[in-house]
Amino acid sequence: MTNNTDILELDYEFDPVLDNPDIQEKTETSKIHSKTILKSEINIIELESEKLKKIQHNLKNEFVLKRQSRAQIELRVLKERLDCDSRSIYVGNVDYQATAEELKNYFCVCGPIKRVTIASNRNSGHPKGFGYIEFDNKDSAEVALVLHQTYFRKRQIKVNSKRTNRPGMSTKILEIFREPAFRCREFPLLILYSTFNPKKK
Repeated sequence: MTNNTDILELDYEFDPVLDNPDIQEKTETSKIHSKTILKSEINIIELESEKLKKIQHNLKNEFVLKRQSRAQIELRVLKERLDCDSRSIYVGNVDYQATAEELKNYFCVCGPIKRVTIASNRNSGHPKGFGYIEFDNKDSAEVALVLHQTYFRKRQIKVNSKRTNRPGMSTKILEIFREPAFRCREFPLLILYSTFNPKKK
């Protein structure tokens, strides 16, 4: 019969790593060092992630402030335009040879005048036959309406309250193109809408 002790001795194989304490200690040290490096890298990634979140938050706040500032500026400009238009009148059928000074002298009886503008062609510079008069106050503008259908330089002029201009289609298209979130799929519709303008024959 074979002894059990002899069988165990025959089955045992020598492992240089497991049987060497120095190598085992180095292996454990290497594992601990690897874990330390991994934790350090994770901490760095978390710190960078926090920095990115702060940057995104600051950019978002800055964007909101800019939009609010832009809205406030546009509101102030609109109020100034409405106030100016409420003190202004439109004068039509004006003689082409008339000057702003002559028009001012004709309407000065209504009240103090701040500005007189005669519309002209951008290219040729020729007058278009109408103009605008801005008074210092609304009462003067209302008084000036009495001069409607009176004669100025032998021509019957038209005097109406000045209307506030509303943005047209071209202005809206430009505003859409300026927006950062412009969607490309809308481009063909805008081009089609802006170019198709049927006219009655």
